[in-house]
Amino acid sequence: MISASLRSSLSILEKYLKKDNVMDVCIQREGEVVLQTLNGDPASITIKDKKIKFSELEKMARQLATAKGQQFNDEYPSLATTLPEEYGGYRIQCVGSAICESGFSVTIRIAKAKHFPLTSYFSDRQCTFLAEAMRRKKTILILGNTGSGKTTLMNSLSREIPADWRIITIQDTSEIDLPHYNTVSLLLSKTGSDHAKISYEQAIDMSNRMRPDITLLGEIDSRNGFAFLNMVTSGHGGMSTIHATYATPENAIKRLAICGANKDHSYEDCKRLAREAIDVLITTNKKKNGTFEAKIYNMEGEGCKEILN
Repeated sequence: MISASLRSSLSILEKYLKKDNVMDVCIQREGEVVLQTLNGDPASITIKDKKIKFSELEKMARQLATAKGQQFNDEYPSLATTLPEEYGGYRIQCVGSAICESGFSVTIRIAKAKHFPLTSYFSDRQCTFLAEAMRRKKTILILGNTGSGKTTLMNSLSREIPADWRIITIQDTSEIDLPHYNTVSLLLSKTGSDHAKISYEQAIDMSNRMRPDITLLGEIDSRNGFAFLNMVTSGHGGMSTIHATYATPENAIKRLAICGANKDHSYEDCKRLAREAIDVLITTNKKKNGTFEAKIYNMEGEGCKEILN
């Protein structure tokens, strides 16, 4: 149930959430909205709007935080959550005046849960390889640059998970969309502003104890990199995404090692673990013309082997 006050605050953004060819809605100045386009032509559009006021956006952020069991104030000036489903369920990042020089910032990723058949990405031979890897509970990592459709591809690949499997999802933004019945979704705070204070390490430990057939981690970063490596090298199947400017097998290992390294585990240790952990790598790149390119690599054994058409 959305409060009248939150509905009023969201109403000033509603028309931008419904526009075509928009990837991101960005606000960093009062009276102005910047729309990042999907096709990149032009890359962005700036719209003047007198209704865009920081005071109203701050109120919206506080109300969203409360609704999601989080906090947004001077002590917790960063909020990463999702809009109500009525407003698209899009992920939103708010940054307050305590750390934002302009006074306030809002970024909304307009990314609908899209489901494309794997055959729209890959050949029949490649799809058979992926389906078999999934059935054998291999660890699958999807690597790509910003806006390259990593989560969309993971949602498509998740359709190949057997219908009777038990699935646990762990994410800080609700983006993984599954049709499976036997599913548990653990939703964490991206900024640590939630009241529960559950870490990724704790969430992954919970998942292991729930006896899943597979655990899906929304995105790997420095908060969960080692926990993911520990999980998948301990016999638990998993699938996740990770960001890299250049999506290559070498960068996949490097990025996973960087995210996993901490005071107790060196970069080189994590690099070795990463090579052991990843069975299948899928890279996805967004080209300048707006199209996407995806490749599959078998990472088992020495080196890696691209699975060609």
